[in-house]
Amino acid sequence: DSKVFTNLLNIFREFTKELTLKFLPSVNATLEIDRPVVKRYCQFIYQLINRLAKRFKWEESRNPQIYKPISDFLKEASYGQFLEILAYSIIMNPSGCPPEFRNILPIIGDNFVDTIIKLESQKIIEWGDSFRGYIMRKGIADLLRSLGEPALEVLGQRLSQMKEDISPFLIELIGHLKKEEWTGLLLGWLQHKDPMVRRAAIMALADIGTERAVEAISRVAEDERNKRIRLLAIEQIKKIRNKE
Repeated sequence: DSKVFTNLLNIFREFTKELTLKFLPSVNATLEIDRPVVKRYCQFIYQLINRLAKRFKWEESRNPQIYKPISDFLKEASYGQFLEILAYSIIMNPSGCPPEFRNILPIIGDNFVDTIIKLESQKIIEWGDSFRGYIMRKGIADLLRSLGEPALEVLGQRLSQMKEDISPFLIELIGHLKKEEWTGLLLGWLQHKDPMVRRAAIMALADIGTERAVEAISRVAEDERNKRIRLLAIEQIKKIRNKE
């Protein structure tokens, strides 16, 4: 019954609005994620969006009276805090990103990628220890990769617009994605005024590991004024050569 379904979605809409605003993971991700109530809410959101994504594709050509309420719900849900919760929900779920999620990318795709960029750009985020930070960013990279080229193209467009305001954490994410076509962006950040950005760019280039990337790291090893970064470049070249 489409009326019952629409009424149910309206209940979910109000429910998610009220609860999502109480969980502000971007303020302190470490504290928020570990709270049991947040974990349970993330599990609920994961199941809700997964089921809606399945129905969205199924009802598109079969039942407009069901398809439209789902579409409206997803459009309204494409705001910052909810998409942050959704990102965490997928990353923390052992099953990862459900393939059906691609069905709703045309509706929330750009906003979802922008939300991930915001999360990786905010210096106030603390993932906890460095290993947990690595795991979380690798999870975000896996999520973007599973969403396919449309999501990665949006990310590439956003990255190309960033100059001085790039975040080291976002560059680390680029390294996890290993996109060779983004090497040119990383080369530009090797000249960034922030040594942490330059350091992150070296690590990302090392992850990509192409000859062009190695040549760029070699130049840093010779020309970089910061001794620590220069030594890091030398170390990364050795690691790459040892893998060959």
